[in-house]
Amino acid sequence: MTMSSGSMSDARPSTDASTFIPSGTLQRVPFAFGSEAANVWELSLRLVGSPHPDIRYAGKIYGGQQQAVGPSTRIVNRYGLEGQASWRSVLFQTFLKFNDWGAYDYYKDFNLTYPMQVMGDISYSFGIPMWIAAPQTRIGVRGTYRTLNAYSNRYQPNPAEPGALGNEWEIRTYLNVSL
Repeated sequence: MTMSSGSMSDARPSTDASTFIPSGTLQRVPFAFGSEAANVWELSLRLVGSPHPDIRYAGKIYGGQQQAVGPSTRIVNRYGLEGQASWRSVLFQTFLKFNDWGAYDYYKDFNLTYPMQVMGDISYSFGIPMWIAAPQTRIGVRGTYRTLNAYSNRYQPNPAEPGALGNEWEIRTYLNVSL
């Protein structure tokens, strides 16, 4: 083994390599190496309350420097807020995230972030209302808006506007059945 410059002692430490599940398979595959070691931190504040028997709320404010699980040298400065409120059988959920990963694990595995994400969800539960996020039969509608940049999957740069952000909308209706 030859090294072009420096010595083995000059090598920067890295985190342990993680694993991921490739698309179309159920087999775990290891990354070739881990992320470069870095100081990461996050501060968060969680609020929970029930000022009336029919009204409940929960919220979270967070921010910090994080890094991907997979091999990446990019540090992500992410921050945002999340909130949920219920009134009788109606549940409202929302979030506002900046420079944060998407909803699934692979976004953090491969360091895929969105400059801004905004979501609003309103749903109605059938039956006796339960605490926020408890499994129960619900019908609802959710809308999500995201801006895209070079660190986002599905980003298509516009040659006429170099550096311009892309965007995407997601609107879904749903029926969750809990037995």
